[in-house]
Amino acid sequence: SPIKVCSIHRAVPIDTDSGLRACWQQPGKSVLQVFEFWPSDLQQIFRRAGIALRTPPPFDPDCSLDELSSAGHPPQILSPMHEVAYRLRNVTDQPETIPFQASCDADVRQLYWFVDDGYVGESKPGKSLFWPARSGSFAVRAVDDHGRAAQIRIEVGQVADVR
Repeated sequence: SPIKVCSIHRAVPIDTDSGLRACWQQPGKSVLQVFEFWPSDLQQIFRRAGIALRTPPPFDPDCSLDELSSAGHPPQILSPMHEVAYRLRNVTDQPETIPFQASCDADVRQLYWFVDDGYVGESKPGKSLFWPARSGSFAVRAVDDHGRAAQIRIEVGQVADVR
């Protein structure tokens, strides 16, 4: 069938007492409300156009990481690009940087970035983190504040000095 389930509109359980996102649907304790889960790059375009979007409230702090990570979609790394070879020019005294940016679900408030399992920094959805690049082969991973993750591989090398 050509019919697909919409990934933008999702029913979310909301705790009737606190107004926070419930860990799961509980009859009598929570109600389902539909929210639009636009990716962060599209949310940014809507904001610039003056279109207000209703985003889901944060999860109840008592929700476990397993419950958080199973709801929604993992980030999608936009930069750096997967399996692209980056070249450092070293034409200035400043270290060259590679921007790290990911598109993520509407409920994400923070992204955490790792290179080869080492923490390198954090960024807000739609914002870039600039990593001081060095030569080598690296695994770049983005983990959102709900524990959902994406990983890519990149190659960084030096541009041959042409004289």
